[in-house]
Amino acid sequence: MKYTKSLLLGLIIVIFGLSSLSFWFGQKVSRRYTPLVEAALTIKLEATIAHLWFEEVVSGDRNEDINQVWGHLDQAEWYAQAMITGGENSKGVLIPLREEALLKTIQDVQIGLNSFRKIAQLRLMKQENDVGIGSEIDQKFDQVYENLFVQAGIVEQELKVQIAIANHRYKNIQITLQFGIFLWGLLLLWVIYRFEQNAMKLVETATKANRAKNSFLTIISHELRTPMNGVLGMTQLLRTTSLTEEQKDYCDIIMESGVRLVNTLTDILDFSKIEAESNNLTYSTFSLSKLVISSVKLFLGSAHAKGLALNYQIDPEIEDQVISDQEVLHRIFSNLVANGIKFTEKGEINIRLELIKKSEKVQRIGFVISDTGIGIPKEDQTDVFKPFKQVDGSSTRNFEGTGLGLFIVKSLVEMLGDEIKLEDNPSGGCRFVFEVTMEYSSAITQTKLENENPMTTYAPPLTNSTDVLIVEDNIIAQQVIGKLLRTQKVSFDVANSGEEAIECIQEKKYGLIFMDILMPNMDGYEVTKIIRNPTENPNHNTMIIALTALADSATEQKCLASGMNKVITKPIDFQVIKQLVVDHLI
Repeated sequence: MKYTKSLLLGLIIVIFGLSSLSFWFGQKVSRRYTPLVEAALTIKLEATIAHLWFEEVVSGDRNEDINQVWGHLDQAEWYAQAMITGGENSKGVLIPLREEALLKTIQDVQIGLNSFRKIAQLRLMKQENDVGIGSEIDQKFDQVYENLFVQAGIVEQELKVQIAIANHRYKNIQITLQFGIFLWGLLLLWVIYRFEQNAMKLVETATKANRAKNSFLTIISHELRTPMNGVLGMTQLLRTTSLTEEQKDYCDIIMESGVRLVNTLTDILDFSKIEAESNNLTYSTFSLSKLVISSVKLFLGSAHAKGLALNYQIDPEIEDQVISDQEVLHRIFSNLVANGIKFTEKGEINIRLELIKKSEKVQRIGFVISDTGIGIPKEDQTDVFKPFKQVDGSSTRNFEGTGLGLFIVKSLVEMLGDEIKLEDNPSGGCRFVFEVTMEYSSAITQTKLENENPMTTYAPPLTNSTDVLIVEDNIIAQQVIGKLLRTQKVSFDVANSGEEAIECIQEKKYGLIFMDILMPNMDGYEVTKIIRNPTENPNHNTMIIALTALADSATEQKCLASGMNKVITKPIDFQVIKQLVVDHLI
């Protein structure tokens, strides 16, 4: 449609322009001929006045009236000459005549004016009785005047005809051009309409295909994350049992491979969302320091395995309780830290947060993630943010990965309203820098930064027993969460469906509820809304944690809107579950 509108506007402009051009040419002709018409009229007028004044001379005071005769006659002669050679006076410029017939006629007018003057002079020299009205010379004088008047009138009429012809010609040209352009415009409109219809069909087909692709990827994500939850969950549990060092190594290999598979899947899903422009920010209030620390803890094992130090530093002037998209920031940190670990063989990865500026309710924070790895050549630095692009893209490349990590980081930073920059690290390696403006919550007491070694972590297992409800229809997922809770000496009940969950919450008070989202008959959203009704059960204030294999912001927003407090994406990280137990059941 935009092309059709543009073409219509263009046609209107062209037609208006042609009309203006034709009008201008017509006016140009009029401007050329109109002064000549006025000159012919002036000749007739001046000759007539001279004729009348001369009659006064014949019958009156010759000395007084003869000057009027010669003055008007001079004026008529000047205009006649100007029509032939051109001239200028107070009324404007006269362009000389070009038409031969008109030139001959105006020359005849000049001859007539000359005859008029000679006869007038002759009448002045003769006796009174020889020049009176009705005399022979008087009749000749009148005849010369009449011829002069007629010839000047012919010039006037011919010039008017020329103006009319020119206007008619340009009017016809204008109409012809406008009609031709209109027809061409209709043809172009039809062609563009057909083109746009085909383009719209192609866009619609592509949109449907993109939706189908995204839907397929979402389903695949769910179907892969659910069994991977069992694989990684049981591997984590197995790692806590009595194993030989060799068996522990096997568990670590399974965990590392499983996490890599899940991360690859997450990258592909994130890429599809960015392509479809379906990523949305979900704002919440959270502790910035806890977010950084949790990101550090997530990669401690990988860093230690390569003998790398993983450090963080947060400017004490930064307000800790901020309002932003916690998940987006976590994904940015995770991708950049993972990138640093992957390309660093020795040294360290550093996360630094510094206050750029601060106002009453808003602060701008600079984020710097640096490493001492292999670095990136200057000529390749602009390419690393492109999808599926790696500096070493050959078949013998040394590093694995999809090449989507930094592209996703760039897109997520842009969602937050800034851009990420890659700089050379003075210590070697890479230095990624970006800034984010965040509101902060001054009503909440700032969380003090943990004074701990970032390489040491994790709370001890619980010794008390507070009941937890697991609402999950997948048996393996039930076992994974249940066995984890047992390692923490936490008692729990299991509801296999939404209906069973309703029965449980009406009979018993729980300290924590883990809620699956997709269940037959009654899903997790509906169950949560019922739980949040204070008249229905004693658990309306209980902490509800969503467990989902759907890794997208829309699902998270829907979970939070239904009344859930937090969303955990499968496969489940044991440390996250342990921390939730510590935070809400101790």
